[in-house]
Amino acid sequence: MRGGLVPLLLGAAIAAEASDALLPSNAAEAGEGYVYIVRHGEKSHWWACLNTTGMARAVAFPSIFDGNPRPSGERFYTPRALVAYFYGDDYHDGHKDCERCVETLMPISQTLGLPIQQVAKTTAHMANDAASLIMRLIGEQASSSATGPPVVLVAWNHHQIDALTEALRVAPGQLPSWPDTDFGMVFQLVVRPHAFTASDNRNVLASLTVSSEEWHPSSETER
Repeated sequence: MRGGLVPLLLGAAIAAEASDALLPSNAAEAGEGYVYIVRHGEKSHWWACLNTTGMARAVAFPSIFDGNPRPSGERFYTPRALVAYFYGDDYHDGHKDCERCVETLMPISQTLGLPIQQVAKTTAHMANDAASLIMRLIGEQASSSATGPPVVLVAWNHHQIDALTEALRVAPGQLPSWPDTDFGMVFQLVVRPHAFTASDNRNVLASLTVSSEEWHPSSETER
């Protein structure tokens, strides 16, 4: 069993050897699970809904998060729960924010038949509430008889991702800042929900990887 924090791995996971060749280097062990954190898809302006490119990215999610290797060899397992940032009554210059994070998860929700569990921005302790929900979902999946690793896919406002990852016990500064122009980065966390429940903060995070969806819009898709 790994102990403490595993150093940050940048890029694709290093291929394991021999019989472990099909497992990523950050493979979850018993009682652990994967949390994939993504940003919502592209939008046309500050408060807008997804634009054509953003919708195309969302439509590609079922083929990105399907357990099959990406072009680099990286793989994202099929999620068993979906969580989205919910803007609620958030306004900018008199315009209500569109629910871009929910939109981003809608195609994979429909493909997998999974509900999108939303955490409202109006919640006083939004990041902590979201972290508790994610850990509960991972724990329930880990203790179930269903096949496949525990996986929660989270679509979030990138300005609030630092708060979310810190609530998931990622140390400040351990992850890079999310660029405003980047819509394809993925933060992969392997977590131990039992340690989170026990407030054993040093052992909640088993590994951390910064990856990419490896999806690019076609030349016909609006940017």
